[in-house]
Amino acid sequence: MSFKGKKRVSSEPSRHVGEERSRKKRVVEDIPGEDLFFDDGEAQQANLESEEEEEVEETGEQKRLRLAKEYLEQLKADVEEGEQGSDEGEEDVRAIIAKKLKQETDESKYWLDRTLAGKVSFPDSGVIADPVWSKTAGRLAVADISVTSDDATIYSVAKCGAIYKMDVETGARKKLGFGPKGPKKFKLKGTRADWVKAPSAKVPKSSFISVAVSSDGHFLAIGGGDMQIHIFDLRTEQYLDALSGHRDAVSSLTFREGTHELYSASFDRTVKSWSLDDMGYIDTLFGHQSEVLSIDMLRQERAISSGADRTCRLWKIEESTQLVFRSPGMATDSIKYLNPGTFVSGSQSDLHLWVQSKKKPVFTAERAHGNPEGGPGMIDEIEASWIQSLATCRGADVLVSGAGDGLIRMWEVQRSGGDRFEGLKQIGGLGARGFVNGLHISKDARVVIAGVGAEPRVGRWSIDKQAKSRVLVHRVEVQE
Repeated sequence: MSFKGKKRVSSEPSRHVGEERSRKKRVVEDIPGEDLFFDDGEAQQANLESEEEEEVEETGEQKRLRLAKEYLEQLKADVEEGEQGSDEGEEDVRAIIAKKLKQETDESKYWLDRTLAGKVSFPDSGVIADPVWSKTAGRLAVADISVTSDDATIYSVAKCGAIYKMDVETGARKKLGFGPKGPKKFKLKGTRADWVKAPSAKVPKSSFISVAVSSDGHFLAIGGGDMQIHIFDLRTEQYLDALSGHRDAVSSLTFREGTHELYSASFDRTVKSWSLDDMGYIDTLFGHQSEVLSIDMLRQERAISSGADRTCRLWKIEESTQLVFRSPGMATDSIKYLNPGTFVSGSQSDLHLWVQSKKKPVFTAERAHGNPEGGPGMIDEIEASWIQSLATCRGADVLVSGAGDGLIRMWEVQRSGGDRFEGLKQIGGLGARGFVNGLHISKDARVVIAGVGAEPRVGRWSIDKQAKSRVLVHRVEVQE
């Protein structure tokens, strides 16, 4: 009896509690505007959660589709605004949009549809010996150059730390400085693990060996032995800040075309991405097993890099994946895009042509530089033939390569149709005494710019005592 009584007593509070809760709920519902307050809060919370879920769940393909739709709507609005007052109908507007899209696609993809190699003209000797002009650009060797997208202005860096701005037409030069704002000294924080490779001694802390200018000409990025990336605002020619994160010398820099996204390669075996709009770090790409020596990028979110581990790597940024291409040669010092599906690389005396669909080079130009009989700037057959720099005429069938044999060599990319390549054929040479550490070729292949010095870009394993640190400009005749 006592057990049943206890059970009845214990069950009563639960019933009363339930009734009390229901009464409170009814009271809350009866308060004017209270339901609206709670509903708005719940709705806002639900909207925030749904937006967060949408942001998290949006894939790269969905993002591209959304951006494409937004761009089409903007393009349609611009066309309709420009055609106000005319009698053109919907079909005419679509035709205009289609024409603009095709033109932008052809410009951005850089497919090999321009044939310039057959129009290039060299003297009977095959060599243009003297440049149009050459200017001294530092006490030590010029390590790299970068040219604005309109092929009008050159920026060079030297191993002595000198930074120069030069005009392509006149050769007028101006030395750039950091001013009172910098640069700041950078020190590694914490202790180094036993398995981490010590910083390289190949590049002194005061040396600059890489430079890149954004496609809109707003930013200049410079890297070197101090492990930092120094940013200049070219509109005011003022030093902005230094980006820190690498743990060894910054060996190569490139901007993603049409953006302010900067990609840097370093001797610490990593590739890092940065946003100059926010002056901040984005991501780090791991994969190389030794120093990364060169990096290049077009408009797509795909970068290519090469290093001392005898590999070339294609980084698919959105998919967070990479393709590895094994180079048959030794360390690959330079790599450049021809178009989104084709690139070239240079190693010890060999020039390699690659396509993304094959793991091995489709063609190799053996002994691309160097002459057993000797020549201008010849130090040693092996040392002088090591390819230090490359430059491609994007969207065309022309490229140039530089080493230490005294000649900048121009090449024709031969193909039999489609993406089937027959090889590389040398067209001619341009005189350049010393090690050609930086190269650029204009869009029409009429201007070739080089940064040369008495020693290679990285290290001092060979010295040409007769060479000077300078930037030179060659002009090539191209028939209409």
